Amino acid sequence: MFRAGKVKRVRLMAKAALVGIVWTAAVPTITSSATRETGIHATRVASAPEVGMARARLRVEALKPQNRGPDEATVMELQKFLKSHGSPMAPHAADIVAAAARYEVDHRLVVAIAGVESTFGRHCRGFNAWGWNNGATKWASWPASIDSYTKAFARGYPDRADIKRFARRYNPNTPQQWASKVSYFMAAIDRAGG
Repeated sequence: MFRAGKVKRVRLMAKAALVGIVWTAAVPTITSSATRETGIHATRVASAPEVGMARARLRVEALKPQNRGPDEATVMELQKFLKSHGSPMAPHAADIVAAAARYEVDHRLVVAIAGVESTFGRHCRGFNAWGWNNGATKWASWPASIDSYTKAFARGYPDRADIKRFARRYNPNTPQQWASKVSYFMAAIDRAGG
C-alpha cells in the first residue's frame, strides 16, 4: 500500500553496484511493497506508474552489456612482464586480457601456459605459444591465436581453476612438473603486477 507524503528529491539505486545507475526525481513520499520485490533501495516514489517506469529503466540498464575494455593497468603490467621475457606476445597484452575476460579465463593462466610451452611465444610455430593440439594447430597472427586458443581452452578445460587437476589432461607426460611451472609463472606475473 502507498502512503502519500511531501515532495522531496529521492535517489533510486539498483541493489547491485554492477548496474551503476542513479535515478533522481522530485516525487511525493510513499512506501511500497514493490520496492522490496524489485530490489530497488528506495522508499519514496511518486506513484505506481512511476515505480514501474523506474523499475523498467533499471532493468534495461542492468541488461545492457558493460562495454569496458581491458583494465589499462593490468595490460601495461602484463606487457611489461612479457617484454622482460623477450616475448613476441608483449604488444598483444591487451588482446590477452580482453580474450581472457571474454571467455572467463584467468589471463595469468593463458600467459603462464605460454611460458611453459614456448617460453612466452619465443619458441613456437604458427603463433601456437600454448602447444595446443600437440603443437599441430597453427594460426595466422597473434590476435587470432590468442582469441582462438583462449576460447578453445575455456571450453575444453572447465576445471581450469585447479591447475593440478587439469594438468593431467593438458600435459599427461609430466603433469606435476608442468603444473608447478604454470603456478610459478602465474605467481611471477602477480609479483610483476600483471
